[in-house]
Order: sequence, then C-alpha cells, then structure tokens
Amino acid sequence: MAHSAARRHNIRRTRPLAMLMALSTITALSACGSNNDASSEKAGSETPTVSTPPSPDPEPSETETLSADETAALKGYRAAWAARVDAYSKGSSKGTAAEETHALRALAEIEYDLKSMRKLGRVTTGKPDLQPEVTSVEREKHYRAVATITDCVDISGWRLVDKTTREPVILPKERLMRFVSVVTVEEWGNDRWVVTKVDNKARKC
Repeated sequence: MAHSAARRHNIRRTRPLAMLMALSTITALSACGSNNDASSEKAGSETPTVSTPPSPDPEPSETETLSADETAALKGYRAAWAARVDAYSKGSSKGTAAEETHALRALAEIEYDLKSMRKLGRVTTGKPDLQPEVTSVEREKHYRAVATITDCVDISGWRLVDKTTREPVILPKERLMRFVSVVTVEEWGNDRWVVTKVDNKARKC
C-alpha cells in the first residue's frame, strides 16, 4: 500500500496541470472554493484568452540544424501538447488527438487531470509558450528511436477558468509561471512519435 501511494504521489507531482495549479493537485482547489467565490467579481473583470492549441509543427528556427529524428521528435512533442491543450480546454479528451500522441502512462496523467477538472467544473483557456530542445536521441540502443526533450514551459498565457461563467480561477501568486519540463518521446512507426514520460521540475527557467 505504501509503495502504491508513493507511486500515485509521484504521478500527480509531475502532471503539467499541477504546475498550472502551483505544484498542487487540482482537487486542492475544492478547499479554496469559498475564496474563489469571494474573488469572482474581481476575477470576472479579467478577460480570458482564446484557446488556441500550439502548432504541432516545429518552429522554422528549430529545424535549421536538426537531424531528421530530432525534427520528427519535436513535431510529435508539439502535437502532443496541442492535443493536451485541446483536451483541457474542453475538459475531455474525446474528439482530441490525446490518445494518438501519448502512451498509456502519459495519457493516464491527462485523464486524471480531466477527471478532477470535470468534478470542479473547470477548463482552460489560452495556451502555454514552449521552447523545446532535443537533448538526446538514441536509435542504436533501442528498437524504436527514443528522444529526450527539455523545455521551458511558460504557462502565463494558459489559464484555468470556470467552465460555465468563464471567470478565471484565482490561483496562488507564488506558483511557478515558467518551469523546466523533461519529456521522453518515442518513435512508434510511420513517422509517429508519442510522449511516453513527462517529468516537470519544480524549478524556474
């Protein structure tokens, strides 16, 4: 039981939305509901940004000196983020590419977030700003090519809002707005790269 509980804690700690929520689980907001309600008038005056998924294609500057594997890995990584943002903006992965762009463990983390969001009536607007770099690619040691991507994720433009009112949810001011994320992506054939592991670091970048 102790090992199982520790594993669940580790999964929760690494979720991207946990960073959006100041390194806490989304369900922790339920305890702050009264504070959010009291601040809703102030929050309502802020205009939520329009949800636009990140481009799944690498930025032009990213491809200038990259190998074919590195370019493909970045494309898969951005596609996975686009699917994640799409799912969080609706509170559901249905009709998104989340399943096609994430392996089982990474997809389970997304579904955990979405379940918590639906329970609280939350969705997201906007999108994070990504600055990914491929730090390694291994092909000879693996049947499938495996790449490690290190990113500086800026979530200042990615906001949690009430699904019905669209009012921003008040979050702790001390939360990290830019953090380091180390992601593993694998080649699964037919030029398809999927996210298999996400490790968000509790440090600024």
